[in-house]
Amino acid sequence: MIKRLQGMRRAFGRYFSPRQPCGPDFGGTFGRLLLLAGPSGCGKSTFLQRPRDYLAPSALPTHLSDLYTLAETHVDITKLGAQPAQHYEQLCLHVDITQPVRWHRPLVRSRQELLSLLQPDLFCHWQQLHRYLREASEVDVITLFVRRKVHFSRWIYEKALAHQNVGKERQEVIAIYGDSSDDSALHRGLYQAWQAYLTGLPIRSSTVLDANGDSYRVLEERDFTRQLRAGYADARATESIATE
Repeated sequence: MIKRLQGMRRAFGRYFSPRQPCGPDFGGTFGRLLLLAGPSGCGKSTFLQRPRDYLAPSALPTHLSDLYTLAETHVDITKLGAQPAQHYEQLCLHVDITQPVRWHRPLVRSRQELLSLLQPDLFCHWQQLHRYLREASEVDVITLFVRRKVHFSRWIYEKALAHQNVGKERQEVIAIYGDSSDDSALHRGLYQAWQAYLTGLPIRSSTVLDANGDSYRVLEERDFTRQLRAGYADARATESIATE
């Protein structure tokens, strides 16, 4: 069965919403923060609902073994401001790294402008997130990585077809997910900007999970960096050679 998608087009001038990136600011404090981060539609919510279905506890580093417990009470960063102003000894935050792209001003009018926007400063200007990461006593970050083709098909099905929702709320990131030119430069640029941003922060650890298949695995930093630099086209071939 074929469903018709309406309102979906590559319109750079319509990307951004006037809403604030994180909603109301949170007035409480943090001990340890565990961030589960990735672009919208990559599978963060599904993973947080059933993490054991995708990743065996033995696959994670020991210091992240509490992910399965913290995931049960995770909070979306856009809803954190609605929580009581209290101290969280430990908290798992759900972070959509396309948020600051959506709210950026002035409007982006071309692909090249969007590509130039994807820099570490994009996240430095996301005031609530930046403050939370700097004020927490300890921060661990888990980033879900999906390649553009997998991401686009997952986003289309889960966010568009399944919910029949492809209005303004979803158009702002369509170019990043759907860009097949220049070996997915926009999609890779978003991940590169996020990883570069994290290297400048006083965090304890940054872990990347390869979320391209039905079961997830920890992706070595050198392999992840190589894929972002070279593109995704030969990633599966490289992986098969490495496992032979």
